[in-house]
Amino acid sequence: MTATKKLNLSGELQLKGNPGTSAGVQSLNLGSDSHQQKTQVMSNEKQNLVQIGESYPKRNLDNVVMKTQCPAYNRDEKQLPEESWVGLFKVNREIENGMALSYVNPTVINVKVVAQLDKEEVEQETQNWKSDLIVYIIGDIPGYNYMKNYVAQNWAIVGEPEVFLHDEGYYIIKFQSVADMNEILYSGPYTINNRPIVIKPWSPDFDLKTEFLIEIPIWVKFPKLPINCWGAKSLSSIASTIGTPLYADSCTAKQTRISFARILIEVNVTKPLPDEVEVMDPTGRFFQQPVLYDWKPNFCEKCMKIGHDCNAVGK
Repeated sequence: MTATKKLNLSGELQLKGNPGTSAGVQSLNLGSDSHQQKTQVMSNEKQNLVQIGESYPKRNLDNVVMKTQCPAYNRDEKQLPEESWVGLFKVNREIENGMALSYVNPTVINVKVVAQLDKEEVEQETQNWKSDLIVYIIGDIPGYNYMKNYVAQNWAIVGEPEVFLHDEGYYIIKFQSVADMNEILYSGPYTINNRPIVIKPWSPDFDLKTEFLIEIPIWVKFPKLPINCWGAKSLSSIASTIGTPLYADSCTAKQTRISFARILIEVNVTKPLPDEVEVMDPTGRFFQQPVLYDWKPNFCEKCMKIGHDCNAVGK
């Protein structure tokens, strides 16, 4: 008699033949085959995933499939390190998007927490601004676009400079070289709408209130100065009776204009400026040297500003 097959609810396959045959009743447990079938299903699913999303790295896909479907595999496989929280924003820290910073341990001096700056870095940054001029306009400060156009039109003899506006009411003009800066500095004076422009080289310790409101550079003339007194030491000595001499113009240096010597002097506007100074020559002779100013600043002692007099306005 032909054998018949029957699958009972317990998962056993029973083969029944004729009673008394050698085949008898055979029972087969499918427990191990069931696991193999499940593993095969997982493998097929994984292959389907790879075919659908081949752009994903195979290693990452294996990791995802086995983690979600085979806990036993997860225990044996080495876990991949998770990306740090800071690493999630590494793109924003690239130099084209800003400047990457790092923590620096502060220094404690006299029980105070102090940020100690790196000498080499500060010196390098100082060099980057050595070709810059501080520009201050007496009265109301002109707008940025107006100032930029002024620089382009009136200082076109040098390479195109950059213009920066500071909130305190002054400009920084960045030139392409120190030579360009000196060309503009020593070619003044300059005015905007008949208002004087005060310019001076940038310095690390520059402070608007203590420098532009007190000490400013102005051009000074010494008419009828004897021609044998036009040496650098003589001119420096005469100019020092007024302030700090900075520079003699080209005609004075080359002595191509002998009617007067012209010198750029940094003066203290809170002090009266003399109309003449006393000079002693090497023979012991004294003479009075007249002094003329291309522009004589008007300093208001009441409001501590240049360009007007509060007492005169009230009259």
